[in-house]
Amino acid sequence: MSNLPPTGWQPSGDPKADAKAAQAYAKAQRPWFKKKRFIIPIAIVVIVVLMQLAGGEDSSPSDNSTDTNSKSSESPSTGKTESKKSEKKVDVTKVDAATLLKTFEENELQGDQKYKGKRLQITGVVSKIDTDVWNDDKYILQIGTGADFEILTVNCHGIPQSKLAKLKVGEDVTVVGDFDDGGSLGVEIKKCSIV
Repeated sequence: MSNLPPTGWQPSGDPKADAKAAQAYAKAQRPWFKKKRFIIPIAIVVIVVLMQLAGGEDSSPSDNSTDTNSKSSESPSTGKTESKKSEKKVDVTKVDAATLLKTFEENELQGDQKYKGKRLQITGVVSKIDTDVWNDDKYILQIGTGADFEILTVNCHGIPQSKLAKLKVGEDVTVVGDFDDGGSLGVEIKKCSIV
């Protein structure tokens, strides 16, 4: 029996060393969920998820309702609104999805400054037609470059379901919409329409 290796904590004779060793052994025997190496990454993931939830689409439903009201109020008005409409059509910036995504991948601040407040005409490949994260009744057109395993896409909000139903994954598409936001999850475009 004396040839068996020692198991667990064994006293050495030095009281200070024994106390430190006992403390280290007790610390090592804690359950996994009480250890910092697990608590800190889990806390970071929870914080990131909460930030993403808080930073989602905050005003899309009100934008859509305002948009329909503004169209109905503009139609019976004078020619001044027609000239404003034509000015807005002139201010359309043409860009392909690959260039737009690359701009935000390289420098998000530069992309936000370049496209903020602009109406964009975006050409790309239908990557996916999916439901909105927060509303299963709304569908989003995701436009990419056509490459396999794309992570970033241009997400177009506000396209009627009847138009989306005619599209197929992999076909070329051109949309016009207002730039909303860009970042590590892609580029968000609101008030989109298919050209």
